[in-house]
Amino acid sequence: MASDGKRIFFSWNAGLHSMDLSMENVLVDNTIEGIPFDLLQIGLSHIGDIDFYNGLIYAPIEGKPSYEHSTIVAYDPDTLQPAGPRFELDRDYLPDGVPWIAIDAARQVAYTSPWNNVGVLNVHSYRAGGDVTSPAITGLTVVNPKLKPGKPVIVDIESSEAASTTATWSRCVGGKKRPCGRLRAAGRPPQIALAAGENQFALEPRSETWAEGKRFNPGRFRLSITPTDQADAIGATSSVNFAVPKPKRQHRR
Repeated sequence: MASDGKRIFFSWNAGLHSMDLSMENVLVDNTIEGIPFDLLQIGLSHIGDIDFYNGLIYAPIEGKPSYEHSTIVAYDPDTLQPAGPRFELDRDYLPDGVPWIAIDAARQVAYTSPWNNVGVLNVHSYRAGGDVTSPAITGLTVVNPKLKPGKPVIVDIESSEAASTTATWSRCVGGKKRPCGRLRAAGRPPQIALAAGENQFALEPRSETWAEGKRFNPGRFRLSITPTDQADAIGATSSVNFAVPKPKRQHRR
């Protein structure tokens, strides 16, 4: 069973029905012909445990004995008829069908598991809204590329969608002709949350794994940022270089 807060939806082998919250009145009965005919033709015969998200009922449908072509079908809650996207699932992860589905509204992913010997949960990044694209970041620049010792790194970055970031500092190793020919790990700044569109933030020039107060010595560095969106889709890593110059000597008279 599942609910949209106004009705309760039930599933069984062949269909769906809905009732009011008192569970005294049946609103819509589609318990006999709930499985789409084309799925019946390829052997799917059982609707599993359902969930409701963002105006649609999501129903997992499977079929014995091969359990091939297990499919998630979206249904209109008013008519209990198929209405929306379908997602055929990989049999390698669901060898004995798809007994249930749960939608994580905050992360916009779907969870399933096998029927027997359940040791893991499958996380499907189809997303309830149908968006399967990974986040992309562009325009990554350091506003102050010649950083004064002890000052924060001011970063401009544009993101295609809301995302969190995993960032790493690296020290550039090499001669003047190829100052970043090789990289040496230099730490990891804190995670940053990105909004969709343009962002600017300041990173303290220290690693969260370093002792308090330790900062970069003079040299050239690379900041690499990898975005991860709310459905755990990981985007490509973008990088930018910056320098920490040697402090000028004070001449005494």
